[in-house]
Amino acid sequence: MHRDLLKPDEWRQKIRILKLGVIYPLSAKSILSFIGSAKQVLILEEHHPVVEMQVRSLVQMSGLVTTIFGKMDRCLSPTGEIFRWHLREVLGQLVPDLEVIGDFTFENEEKEKPKVKSYCEDCRYDEVLDLADKACYSLGLKPFYLGDPGCLVTVTGRIHAKYAMGSAVALASGFNKGETERFPIALFGDSSFFHSAIPAICDATHHESNILLILLDNGSALTTGGQIHPGSPGTAKCLSMTKIARKCGIAKVYEIELGTDKQLELMTEAVIANGLRLMRVIINNT
Repeated sequence: MHRDLLKPDEWRQKIRILKLGVIYPLSAKSILSFIGSAKQVLILEEHHPVVEMQVRSLVQMSGLVTTIFGKMDRCLSPTGEIFRWHLREVLGQLVPDLEVIGDFTFENEEKEKPKVKSYCEDCRYDEVLDLADKACYSLGLKPFYLGDPGCLVTVTGRIHAKYAMGSAVALASGFNKGETERFPIALFGDSSFFHSAIPAICDATHHESNILLILLDNGSALTTGGQIHPGSPGTAKCLSMTKIARKCGIAKVYEIELGTDKQLELMTEAVIANGLRLMRVIINNT
């Protein structure tokens, strides 16, 4: 970022930069050595001033007279991201004779922001709920959807309860024991399956819960950027979620690929069945 604001000779002569790879615990020796010969120190960090608080404490306990600037003294805004126009203004104030280059202004802030891909644009979870609705209502059942956080954010308005990772199965199991008229269906993603759904599945098996689990498999942790998980295709040791589910005591495991023939027939079969059963829905986003 500094290279966009200063000429090479300018920042090498008048500014020294210490980049931290670890912010806790801080390397007090390295930081004090760096600060010792400086009159002013500007600390750049986004969000809460965690590093700044620690550095201020180090400087005070070491008896240094170096002036610290950052978020705590409002030299930088305590909220939001740090853009190059922020640095342009701050450096201009702290080092008046510094030649700052680049046309970075508040008005052009939007141009500085990186383009972020929306991984939810092609989400097909509405199709899954439409399918489950058709299967349930054709049998005279009123579904009660309990979901895990994650990709289900795109269909939040259709979920009846959504709490923490791994909660969908546990809540559906408890809901079933309450002997209500609604038909509990637990919805969770493939990454959530590995994250914390497995213990809840074991518990539901132990309590012989009569619920349908719908595993939404899009092959990755798509909401947070498409990171892989132990069941992602192409990984070194791709684990089978259906095999794990069977080992956890689920006797009836179904699989459909969204958009293919017989998906409604298989979903209806899963709804009709008794006991703890799992429907794995393979979702290939377009």
